Amino acid sequence: MRFNPLWLILFLFLLPSIGMLFLPLLLLAFVFVLLTGFAGGGALWLARVPKQAWTRLTSAQARANFALANASCRVLAERTGYVFRPFATESGFFLSGADDENGVFEAVMQAQARLKNGENDLTVFPPCSFFRMTTGALITAAAFVPLTAAAGILGLAAAVAAGVFLSPYLSPLMQKLVLGAAGAVSLQVQSVTRRRRTVSVLGGRIAGAESGVEVATSAQDVLEAEIVDD
Repeated sequence: MRFNPLWLILFLFLLPSIGMLFLPLLLLAFVFVLLTGFAGGGALWLARVPKQAWTRLTSAQARANFALANASCRVLAERTGYVFRPFATESGFFLSGADDENGVFEAVMQAQARLKNGENDLTVFPPCSFFRMTTGALITAAAFVPLTAAAGILGLAAAVAAGVFLSPYLSPLMQKLVLGAAGAVSLQVQSVTRRRRTVSVLGGRIAGAESGVEVATSAQDVLEAEIVDD
């Protein structure tokens, strides 16, 4: 089939209208990417956000693990000055970038002890990428309709800017609302393993590897924790 230049002319003629139709959707997609970079994430991390959000909403065990992961990151930041990226599931959590199993184990134990003593704010980890991203997205979504209706494209840009710049200040409040210290205190650490894992999403269309320390937890009592060097 030969190329017909009339199709190209028609496409170029309709391009402005098509662009205006999809511009809000494109800008909303852009804000998610922008917030991800602003929060310290990447394409793989962005693709995992929906699954993480669903797990947080439906699983108290995952929320407890996330609270303990945040508290452990706070302790590690106080000790080392390094900021690690937590990722939690129902079976435990993973601290991306960490490489010292003993240090992580000690931080987890100290975090639980401080939570038992009533230091509930320890579960709030301001640099947490997941909460910065989701808080920014919620702010943008809430401001999108009224600001766009009032000021058009400028209102949409203002909604995006609000999500980007307010998320660092409001994400700690979101963490306080979602995460609780009680579940984190009741968790039992089963093993602490340094490993490099391969993560894939969307049927393997996006894949990558990350190194860190994985902490397996359980709500049931265990005799002792095992530190494994993988």
